[in-house]
Amino acid sequence: MFKTKLTSPMKRVVAAFFMVVLLLPAFPIRAHADIGPKPSVVIDFEGLEQEEYYVTLLSDRPSTGPWSEGNPYYDYMGDKGVFDKFASYEDPDGYYFLSYMEDCSETDQFSWTYYPPDQFKVLIYYVDRDEFQVSDQIYEKYAFDSYFLAEFEKEDGIGRGSSFSLKNNYNYTGEILSLIVRIVITIILELMIAYLFGYRDRKNIRVIMVTNLATQIILNVVLNLSQYYSGYYALLLAYFCLEILVMVIEGAVYKRHTDAIDAVSGKKMHPVIYAIVANGASWWIGVWLAKVIPNMF
Repeated sequence: MFKTKLTSPMKRVVAAFFMVVLLLPAFPIRAHADIGPKPSVVIDFEGLEQEEYYVTLLSDRPSTGPWSEGNPYYDYMGDKGVFDKFASYEDPDGYYFLSYMEDCSETDQFSWTYYPPDQFKVLIYYVDRDEFQVSDQIYEKYAFDSYFLAEFEKEDGIGRGSSFSLKNNYNYTGEILSLIVRIVITIILELMIAYLFGYRDRKNIRVIMVTNLATQIILNVVLNLSQYYSGYYALLLAYFCLEILVMVIEGAVYKRHTDAIDAVSGKKMHPVIYAIVANGASWWIGVWLAKVIPNMF
């Protein structure tokens, strides 16, 4: 192992890095421009495969984004008869139908991907029986993309007056696996770049590995939290800012704790340039991995 002695300026940089790391998840970053992905609510239904049914979310507020209670009907909204059924539904808790519904008969999945309500009840309309079924609880979005599962059994007695519940269906296992894979790939990438820069000596490689392991674990955990609570664009902004801090810290550590001339390759080392190149490359590959890897699990 190596001992780390930090100068006063370096201590301030490290302190700033950890301050940003600790505070970033507590202040979710929201994009005010109407671009990029928006929060979503996705519900999978199991046990309704033989049903013809429509689904909506009843909101505790009369509007969210472009969706409002009492909006006029347009052809793109779906079947007008079903729309009118939802519009005439009176919720005992005073929740509102916001003029958005989906036919889930074929997909068995409901997706509200553009300004869904923060607090909601799920309302199902069964076409063949002309009956409603409402969730037994009031639910809230718990993440930027909130996934739920509703399971039905034959003995549930589906029909007017009966209810159902949702459970969290977020793929936490996939997120953890993707986190580990991203960290491993990033460290391998930076070691490959280190090799190209002439780093061969075991001590120098150990310094790079230990430093990368520490920074990448912290960085990727924070980025996962940013994406979970604020979405992909927040991840990009957080990634860019934190990667700069990581680059500064790693450059300072490499300059202080690696040899000026590598004992094995005999090459003169350029620790700051290496830190810039390695972190620049890992930033680009990391952005791509954040999009691709979660879909693999």
